[in-house]
Amino acid sequence: MTSSLQCEIIEGFRVYHRNREELEKIRWEIFEDKEYAFETDGEAPLIFDCGAHVGLAVIYFNIRYPKSRIIAFEADPENVELLKKNIEVNSLSDVTVVNAALWSSEGRADLYSEINDGDPWTWGNTVIHDIWGDADGSRKRTVRTTCLSRYIADEPIDFVKIDIEGAEEAVIREVQPQLHKIREMLIEFHGTNTSREVNDIGRISEMLERNGFEIDVIEKDLTKSFKESSIAELDPDLLLIRASNAAFNRV
Repeated sequence: MTSSLQCEIIEGFRVYHRNREELEKIRWEIFEDKEYAFETDGEAPLIFDCGAHVGLAVIYFNIRYPKSRIIAFEADPENVELLKKNIEVNSLSDVTVVNAALWSSEGRADLYSEINDGDPWTWGNTVIHDIWGDADGSRKRTVRTTCLSRYIADEPIDFVKIDIEGAEEAVIREVQPQLHKIREMLIEFHGTNTSREVNDIGRISEMLERNGFEIDVIEKDLTKSFKESSIAELDPDLLLIRASNAAFNRV
């Protein structure tokens, strides 16, 4: 890990990271905007954190549901180091870390990230080539890919958070046969004019509704994540899809 390690105290938890500005933006979305809030009657909900970064959402879920069981997926090996460290130093239990990018198949894929060893921004790391229009200036590493369906057994999953930078459609399509086992999802959709052929909000919505989910789509403020020049160049969509399985609501 080439960049300097930093530590912040968030909600009484130590959080190791490499970029304070990035961490604060993520903290605001999770703890102030409460994007990942969900309700459950269960004392120990089963939660999938897809795109776990360095673990702020894991901490949030642990605060809300101390007995929760979490499977955290993260593609970036350096983020995984920090994720595991944050789990360990805060004595979080029942958290399983999977160092792999979620995709439509098991194998290997290129992970694109910003070239910056000082204060790296890693929340935009992606397996989708040129989604941010900067492929020529990106760092490329090969990482393992895995399928979400592989981790779904007979027990219903209470909540699935998906923030995987343009791979949303591929993952939802792959897990379709298992969607009936998921109670609720929060999907952050990332679309640009360089990625819509592989990641389309209309196709995702159709798959979810066809599988019995009631969805609510919320537009996020683009200016919090993109420069004005990037908005003009990429024509991005940044949306939150809250999907609730109607079959569970009827029980």
